[in-house]
Amino acid sequence: MEATYCPKVASEIEIEPLPGEGCGEMYFVLAPLAPGWVIINRDGVELLRLCNGERTLAEIAGHLSRQTGADPGEVRDFAVSFLDRMRRSCILGEEERPQRPENRFQGVALEITRKCNLRCCHCYLAAGHAAADELTGEEIRSVVDQVVACGGLSVAVGGGEPLLHPEWLAIIEHALAAGLLVSVGTNATLVDARTAAILAGLPIKIQISLDGASEAVHDSIRGRGSYRATVRGIDALVDSGKAEDLVIAFTPMRQNRHEVSAIIDFARDRGIPVVQYPPLTRSGRADERWQELCLDAEQTGIFWQTVSSRAEELQGEMDLLADCFSINIHRAGVPYQCSIGTQFRIDPAGDVYPCQCFHGGRDFLLGNVRTHSLSGMVSGGKLRRIRELSRRRPRMITRCRKCRWQGYCGGGCMGGAYEISGDILASPACEVRRQWIESRFASIMEQMK
Repeated sequence: MEATYCPKVASEIEIEPLPGEGCGEMYFVLAPLAPGWVIINRDGVELLRLCNGERTLAEIAGHLSRQTGADPGEVRDFAVSFLDRMRRSCILGEEERPQRPENRFQGVALEITRKCNLRCCHCYLAAGHAAADELTGEEIRSVVDQVVACGGLSVAVGGGEPLLHPEWLAIIEHALAAGLLVSVGTNATLVDARTAAILAGLPIKIQISLDGASEAVHDSIRGRGSYRATVRGIDALVDSGKAEDLVIAFTPMRQNRHEVSAIIDFARDRGIPVVQYPPLTRSGRADERWQELCLDAEQTGIFWQTVSSRAEELQGEMDLLADCFSINIHRAGVPYQCSIGTQFRIDPAGDVYPCQCFHGGRDFLLGNVRTHSLSGMVSGGKLRRIRELSRRRPRMITRCRKCRWQGYCGGGCMGGAYEISGDILASPACEVRRQWIESRFASIMEQMK
């Protein structure tokens, strides 16, 4: 580090003493725009206050040496080490931060049918009978080819219940032959020993919806007899040697929130390495019963804490996926960024949306594969405007613009806000996200006592 180097703290930096006994004279320093944070002592605070972008490193070291009477060489070595840490933590803001990369198209979530043998109370698609205008098998395979042509890497095949589509296997095999990573989302009720053997022989991931660790809870959500049928399907896949490629998907709701941890044990007992907690979407049947199904802020906080604690306990053994893990306070200089535009949602009739969180309307509809090419949607102006809107959104929402945690939260899911309120500038999850971030910092500070 050059002696002529003139360090400067990040803009809008906040410095506040840690409260309570046991912390000594320590300070929490936050650079909200970077974002970045550190916990330092009084000497560190004094050093930071000298970093105004005008004093050189040599001048700062000399000032501290005269003030403390310490050896100038030792002071300089301390200052170099300290400022290097501050730079890595993004507390120093004199250097230009690299621009966040644009979200790049990665693949599609392809709903090949609206037909389903269950009538789940929270289904965003209100799946049941096949729609009259569903894509044909040939059209679906054409979409897969377009994904490859656009540089996509993956296709997630779903429904409805995709195993009810007469060409489900041909579609999967076509996607695999095209070189794509393939996953299938199913309720597994139709998976018998023969189907399990077929699926186990394919290099695919299989996501299975299981919304209760007990029969009573799951059946109250997905219908009588569905739990036993799904577990039979899961066990058939496990017995076929497919356990490591399975994912259990559990949508947390008021009816099943007490089984958030138990579903992890269910998966663990069978050697299934991933449990995913997709958020409830206010669309389809869920819209009709939203207040009855949706977790409130307190319940969401408890759910997040449960999943976070179990994830820490099972680190290296299982992966748990939930909204709370998108809020990462340990990635200095990497603000929250929505993934919109990386995986398109294509519904059974061929309508295309920029992500799986949008389920209707024309505001965010990119087009239909029967009338628009996928490449045109990937490179089109509407997607560029949507991505830019997503990036600017936290600065457009009044509550977010004034919030010190904006860099870590990003205003939450734009699609979720739109589905819940019809307004992308709403922030329905604001309170729970703020409380979650503050609880993460409170936990760190508690450990210092």
